[in-house]
Amino acid sequence: MNSKVRVLEYWFLLRWLSQLKRVKPFIETRHEYKVETVWRDNGAQGFVVPYVLFAILVLSLITIFAMDRLNKAVRVTELVEVSQLSSRQIDDAQNRLLYILLAATPMRDGYDLGGGVYGQVSNFNQAEPHENYVRDIWIPNGTWRKIDSVYVSLQDESGLVPINSASDSVLRELLKFAGATQSAARHLSAEVADYVDYDVKIRNGGAERVQYRAAGLREPPNEPMRHWAEIKQLRSWKDFEEGISFEYLERSTTLEPFQQGISVRYVPSNLRPLLEIRQKEIGVSGGDPLAVDLSSERRPSGRVRATFLVLNDHPQIRQVSLSRMVSDFEKPFQSQIVFERAVRPSELLSLRDELKKAEGFQ
Repeated sequence: MNSKVRVLEYWFLLRWLSQLKRVKPFIETRHEYKVETVWRDNGAQGFVVPYVLFAILVLSLITIFAMDRLNKAVRVTELVEVSQLSSRQIDDAQNRLLYILLAATPMRDGYDLGGGVYGQVSNFNQAEPHENYVRDIWIPNGTWRKIDSVYVSLQDESGLVPINSASDSVLRELLKFAGATQSAARHLSAEVADYVDYDVKIRNGGAERVQYRAAGLREPPNEPMRHWAEIKQLRSWKDFEEGISFEYLERSTTLEPFQQGISVRYVPSNLRPLLEIRQKEIGVSGGDPLAVDLSSERRPSGRVRATFLVLNDHPQIRQVSLSRMVSDFEKPFQSQIVFERAVRPSELLSLRDELKKAEGFQ
């Protein structure tokens, strides 16, 4: 009995082992398939991730570039709008200034802006004002006033150096103040005189048509300059222009061909050291033959330069040359824009104290 039982146990054990041998290959095969599938999935994911990251990087760069272009376009638009606004403000201030000058009375001291009623005239040069008259004199020597939010400076051209008729010594000093060296000032002042005179005699350090032809330059017209840009056509200008402030020359001189002197009353502050003109002592440096008008009571010439300055996020400046046309009632002023541009930081620093003193109109 026991032997039969043991035989059955051995038989079931062998049968179980045979079944186990059949299951093992299947289990091993499934395990290998699962491992291979997982490896393929991980490999596929590792292959795709760099492309995804690269695509994200490209999109980020495109977005940054587009935003930068958009910001630049917005800034340009803002600058244009601010510039247009500044131009409109200057236009309004210029129109108001023309009306103010039309209504003003030219006096020995400058423009009387007070208006009002004059009393009986006591002499040809001066009227006796009414007892209730309030005088408001604007001296056109570069002083600043305010029209609304626009700063306005008025400079009578009779107080500037007449570049077409000034002597060599005055031109030399003017060029030195503009930044020229001693040698450059000597050559350029002589060349200016040779450029505007009517003869062909060469001054010491100057140049006439022969020298211009030899240098391949346009010959001088031998007549008064009509624009400040002609200074840059002098034979030696390119050799000496480094360090010379052309704007200083433009601001300090007049092209009026018939002006033979300087009205001391209207000389701007930046030219007073040049001519050694003081408030109590009027004189010319070194006995210079320039015919300076020593009368401090000379009336305005009717030729003025109006400078308009707008202070905002992008300050802008414009200078206009105004000539009074007495015989033309429809167009009493002939105006010409000298320059219009953005204000440099150095200019604001130099004008800071003067602008603080600016007054409005009564």
